[in-house]
Amino acid sequence: MARLEILKRAVAAVAALAACAAMAQAYPARPVKIVVPFAPGGNLDVTARIVAEHMAKTLGQPVIVENRAGAGGAIGGEVVAKAPADGYTVVIGTTGTMVVSPLMVPTPPYGLANFTAVGMTSVTPLVLEVPAASPHKDFPSYLAFVKANPGKVTIGHSGNGTTNHIAMGLPDVVHQFEKGEMVPDEPNEIRQEQDPGGESSQP
Repeated sequence: MARLEILKRAVAAVAALAACAAMAQAYPARPVKIVVPFAPGGNLDVTARIVAEHMAKTLGQPVIVENRAGAGGAIGGEVVAKAPADGYTVVIGTTGTMVVSPLMVPTPPYGLANFTAVGMTSVTPLVLEVPAASPHKDFPSYLAFVKANPGKVTIGHSGNGTTNHIAMGLPDVVHQFEKGEMVPDEPNEIRQEQDPGGESSQP
């Protein structure tokens, strides 16, 4: 998504967040923290930092981005779910972290009821990438290879329960969870990432 569109949505999100807290007190009276439930450098992290920059200008208070990666985004989600509901600690979440991850464990640390959505920051399509030397030039040829070679293909994604994981729920592939970023270097490896330009993200 273009930076301008992210900024437009950021302004709307800031306005909604301020309105939610305005009835209780002048908001914000201190720095606001945005928790990113994934490692630095990824699509969600970049989006959060763009939003934070303009939130700070609009609100007149520092807006801090804190990365709390792990467990498919559940660690960061849990941090915010257990924080005071005062608008000073928010999470920039995805359908994976907010909906899918809690369904992956018998006793989830949080659920949708623990959060209030205040705005959408971006919509991000998912992209499949293979090394330039790979013989797979389109998805049908890749899928045919997977079916013909069970257990021989590695797929990298950001964690169990993430949108990337669910979207690539192909049988007979080896899933490799990324710690930060993984760049495939074997012809039969494939990486799924989010194009910065559609998964929804919301603080």
